[in-house]
Amino acid sequence: MTRSAGIEPRLRVHNLDEASAVVGIPAAKLRKVAMGLGECAKIGRTVLFSDEHIREIRRFLFPDMVRAEEAEAEVERLRTEINRRASAQAAAYNGIGFIYFAAAGDRIKIGFAKNVARRVAILQTGCPEPLKVFHAEPGSLADERALHLKFESLRIGGEWFKLEKPISSYITKRQAWLIRERQRNG
Repeated sequence: MTRSAGIEPRLRVHNLDEASAVVGIPAAKLRKVAMGLGECAKIGRTVLFSDEHIREIRRFLFPDMVRAEEAEAEVERLRTEINRRASAQAAAYNGIGFIYFAAAGDRIKIGFAKNVARRVAILQTGCPEPLKVFHAEPGSLADERALHLKFESLRIGGEWFKLEKPISSYITKRQAWLIRERQRNG
């Protein structure tokens, strides 16, 4: 048996007509390509094609399809990388940070940040009115989402809400509770 070193056979056929049926390539074209490769292993009349041989045959006969498949593979690789990075970022943010309430006029943003001062400074660059942090307390993204749901009826858009009594009462109660907790814990 003659076989290329390091190439494992994937497709075993007894003749090129059979290979043509399996691979879906006309036998005449397959014969020309197979003869040009010179690395097909043969056992008697059986021809062994490795995955690499099949890729080469497809690349030769169907270059557009191969490019499309390579593009799809690259998209899938990028999608996997994006998901991996997003998961890592979510894992980093799912730790403890701060829930903050930053107001601008009659609107208030309920957000989550590891560094509230830096986050508010970034928000300020896109906000025409001065932002004032009314309240910040330790919390997580889950806590932030729970507050967004709690005040859903006041939502203007995204993480911005109308600054009305329910939110201001919540802030006042939370501030009083935090003061009591600090006094109790010394």
